[in-house]
Amino acid sequence: MSSFDEQGITFSIIPPARYEEARSFMYTHFFPDEPLCRSLGVGQENYLLDSIYIYAALKDGSCVMATNNEDEIIGIRFGKVVNQSDYTFHLVALKYMFWWFSWFVPSSYQFISRILLFNHKINYDVYKMFDDLGDVIYEGLCVCVSVSSRVKGLGTELIKQSMQIARDRGCKSMYLVATGKYSQRIFEKLEFRVLNQFEYEDVKYDNGDIMVCDAREHTKCQIVCKQL
Repeated sequence: MSSFDEQGITFSIIPPARYEEARSFMYTHFFPDEPLCRSLGVGQENYLLDSIYIYAALKDGSCVMATNNEDEIIGIRFGKVVNQSDYTFHLVALKYMFWWFSWFVPSSYQFISRILLFNHKINYDVYKMFDDLGDVIYEGLCVCVSVSSRVKGLGTELIKQSMQIARDRGCKSMYLVATGKYSQRIFEKLEFRVLNQFEYEDVKYDNGDIMVCDAREHTKCQIVCKQL
C-alpha cells in the first residue's frame, strides 16, 4: 500500500460530472498564484478562458485529479493529447487568432494575444515538435495542488499519473513549459530534459516592458520534455 492509499488519496481521470468542480479549483488554486497568469491578466472568470483552456483540456479525457477520503479534489494535472494531424489547422488558427485578439476583442479577452506573444517570444509551440518528439505528444498545461491540502509528493504523483495516461493514449513524449520553481523541481526530479530556459526579466514586450512582471519568487521558465 502506498502512502497515498494510507492517506485516503486516490487518482483518476476527471469525469464530466466533475468538470465544474475542476473549473472552480483552477480559479481558486492555480490562476492566482501562477506567475504567467498573474502577470498577463489571466484568472478573471470568463467564457473564453473556460472554453479554450479549461473545458478543452477536460474534454480531451487526459486530465487527472487527486481526491481525499472525503472525495474532495485536492490536486489537478491538466494536459491534452496533440496529434500531428492537427498541424495545418493549428498554424492557420494561430495566425488569425493573434490578429483577431490584437485588434477586435474586448479588453477582458486580451490575455489570449499576450499568451500567444509570450509563447512566440520563448519559441514554445508543441506543433513544431513532432519531428523531435513523435507524432503524438502529451502537452502538459498545469499541475496544481490545493493550498489547504499540501501533501508531500502529490504534485510529483499527479505528473506520474498523467505520464501513464499519456502512454495509454499512444503519446511518444510529454512536452510543456514549466513557469514556476516548484513545478520545475518536480520535472527535474522526474528527469525531464530542459530544452531551453528564459529568465523572466529578459522576456519583454516590443516597447521594452517585462512581460512577466509579477513573478514573485519565480525567476525563469523552462521548456522541458520527456520521452515516454
